[in-house]
Amino acid sequence: CCYPDDEEYNDKTLAIVDVAKNRNGSQGEVRLNFLQEFTLFEDRTDDKSLSSVVPEEEHADEGTEIDI
Repeated sequence: CCYPDDEEYNDKTLAIVDVAKNRNGSQGEVRLNFLQEFTLFEDRTDDKSLSSVVPEEEHADEGTEIDI
């Protein structure tokens, strides 16, 4: 990704996170999209759709919110 002839070289939305340590998990590079207007990182998908977003109702029983 860091060479001028790579197709990703001029992609200003590409962020590469190097996971060097991960307890009980995989290691390696994770490619993310950076949305500058929202200061947000999101999963990088080929079709740029929101298909990777999990609906809230699937997480309803995982915990409760606490107002502080």
